Amino acid sequence: ACYNNLAASILTRQWSSTLKGEGEFPATHLLLATHNAESVRCARAICDAGGAKSSIAFAQLQGMADEISCELIDASHSTMALPVYKYLVWGSTGECMKYLLRRAQENKDAVQRTRDCRNAMWTELVRRCKNALS
Repeated sequence: ACYNNLAASILTRQWSSTLKGEGEFPATHLLLATHNAESVRCARAICDAGGAKSSIAFAQLQGMADEISCELIDASHSTMALPVYKYLVWGSTGECMKYLLRRAQENKDAVQRTRDCRNAMWTELVRRCKNALS
């Protein structure tokens, strides 16, 4: 909730109980780098409702939360297109594994996302097969 409230405050350029300040809110640009689907959807809803006063882009680690990236890209076909980035890990195998393990520990909901990703892939596969046959 705190992360979403901070993101909403920055995106709408409004002080809140979570992000306290005085005077005019500064000009901001937001890169929402999260694997949390709820956080992405909350920010997207603000943008779709026309409440965004800051520019926004989304980013996720390549191979994690790919279904969220695909959802954002798919939504851009029917509404306002927003930038979506994937970043990748670069370094020795040992360095990369340490980094990825830290990200996995931070993302305890990864097991549920794996199920969601599997379901999203299945839905996409069925959609593509139907399109190919029609």
